[in-house]
Amino acid sequence: MQALSRPAGIAILVALVGALGLTGLVRADRATAREDRSAIEERIERQKQRMEENKESLSELSQKEEKLYSELAELKERVERLTTRMSEQEKNLRRKRRRRKELHDRNKELLRRTREKEEAVRDMLSRLWPLYVKSKELGPGQVLDLQNIRRNYAWLTSIYEMVRERLASLHAEQKELNTNLERMKQVEQSISKRLQEIQDTKEQLLEQRLTYQNKLQEVRAQRLAKREQLEQIRETIDDLRYRLQNTEKEIAQLKGSLPWPAGGSVVDTDEGEAGSSKGLSFSLDEGQKVRSVAWGKVVYNDKLRGFGRVVIILHGQDYYTLYAYLLSSRVEMGQKIDQGETIGRAGFHPRVNGPGLYFELRRGQRPIDPRPWLEDASGRG
Repeated sequence: MQALSRPAGIAILVALVGALGLTGLVRADRATAREDRSAIEERIERQKQRMEENKESLSELSQKEEKLYSELAELKERVERLTTRMSEQEKNLRRKRRRRKELHDRNKELLRRTREKEEAVRDMLSRLWPLYVKSKELGPGQVLDLQNIRRNYAWLTSIYEMVRERLASLHAEQKELNTNLERMKQVEQSISKRLQEIQDTKEQLLEQRLTYQNKLQEVRAQRLAKREQLEQIRETIDDLRYRLQNTEKEIAQLKGSLPWPAGGSVVDTDEGEAGSSKGLSFSLDEGQKVRSVAWGKVVYNDKLRGFGRVVIILHGQDYYTLYAYLLSSRVEMGQKIDQGETIGRAGFHPRVNGPGLYFELRRGQRPIDPRPWLEDASGRG
């Protein structure tokens, strides 16, 4: 079978360079590579200091938030207690009003009965007075009439006294009722006053609770923002550590020790083109893992017509590797990749008429034969 020719490999790179502007990425990578170890370590220390400051600030915000939560809960309990007290006072006030109404109705009945008794007294008086006068006017010869008059007078007098006693009792009861009504009125006024005081206190507490809720939302927002800053600092430190780690193992120093991108067999190129492509074609099992040969950053991850899914990793010092005919990839643009990390799985390679991989190593626009860079073939797996 035939592997990709050199012109085909160049075609890939021409297309990708034009589409991605890798030259700018390469220049940026050169600048990163020039950053010395001490500068990176200094930056890491500064970021660590920022992290500690942010942790302390985050802890303070968390404590403040916890305190606000506690105070807010206490306010809620106070409002609930006041609401219960208001409910009890309102029930008490309703009872007092019902009782006052009962006393008021009773007082009306007493007034009605008192008026009846007073009317009866007036009627008695209107009857007794003529009998009294007539008894004084009768002479000795009118003894029988006098006896009848005196008897009637005595009877009416006794009735009159009974009515007067009942009327006096009614007046006393009415006086007591009026006293109770006045007292009840004062109790109602006192309950109403307490109710108003409780309502005023409750409104103040509700206003305080609203203020605490606003403060709590503000502190929570600050804490979340601080947490995001802390996460960004962690990411920055991780990035700097990654770069620091990579300053110790520049890819140019790894020649002859790079791991193979995949196991399987390497398909030879055409005899007439031998060595011209400088790319390697692998015959693999379907879905077999494909790994990065060195640390780096993903600068391309997309499908390219005629080459399936293509992943390009930039390794610094203008070196990058290309992996074509992938069935799928598990990396993203800009993602940092470690050496030996799985970047995808093998897809259909037309030159091997089955699952496979096309692999290139380049420095800038110049292809490099990857064989001298890869470790002994026995290291493949």
